[in-house]
Amino acid sequence: MRKYRGPMFVSFTTLMATLAGPILMIIYLITLIASDNNLVIAFHAIYSIATILPVAIIILRIFMVDSSLFHYSNLTRQPKSLRLYLLLAKRYWWRLLTTSLAFFLYDFINFPNSIMSSTIISSLVKDHNVRTTAIWQVILAVLPVPGVVVGAWLTNAIGRRWTGILGFAGYVVLGFVIGGTYTKLSQNIAAFVVLYGLLQAFGHMGPGATIGLISSESFPTAMRSMGYSVATGFGRTGAAVGTQCFTPLQEHAGNSSTFYLAGGVAILGMMVYYLL
Repeated sequence: MRKYRGPMFVSFTTLMATLAGPILMIIYLITLIASDNNLVIAFHAIYSIATILPVAIIILRIFMVDSSLFHYSNLTRQPKSLRLYLLLAKRYWWRLLTTSLAFFLYDFINFPNSIMSSTIISSLVKDHNVRTTAIWQVILAVLPVPGVVVGAWLTNAIGRRWTGILGFAGYVVLGFVIGGTYTKLSQNIAAFVVLYGLLQAFGHMGPGATIGLISSESFPTAMRSMGYSVATGFGRTGAAVGTQCFTPLQEHAGNSSTFYLAGGVAILGMMVYYLL
């Protein structure tokens, strides 16, 4: 089982999260059709539907039993002294630093790109029809799914680190290609959505599939959740900072500039991944 830990981890985490994208977009499209493009009704319908699964997961988690290895190896039975935290920081500071920085850089470019996709696609739809925009968003949400499947396989084939570097490299190439040809791509929405989907597929294949796995495997069982939480916290910070950077950049320099920025940050991501 240890041999297949990487592909299994990616399949149960990143793949599930990525599959949720097209499912949610299909539900959004159905609510638009049912409400005759009434965004207010669609919003409340989606908001109501979105509460069902999280509540079910919370209930299931209450009755879920932790593994015996975690039960006997965690730090819950030890006093949380400052000396203990200093010891952990001294021994694992490099792993904390690199995983946190990698998480920050990936979420810095991934979340803003996902959030702004609807705005960009809407600006390319000639009649600005919300239902047409939703259809293209469904297509865009489906394209990253194969990337995660490939990433799950590559975690063993070439290793976690090189899978992440390969994904960031694809982000660099496609980011600069889309940014450089945006004027022509904006005239052909199908070509734009395909390239945009490939961009996100590389992101999900590389750092999207491996950063959580690496953050989990970089720390011993006793502090695994602590190390992973710190790295994830930096990632969510990157998502917030990235959104605040991409939005004014898009407003003042145009959509193409956001892809240049994503490609540039991905270069930094490759460097950090090499140090993991």
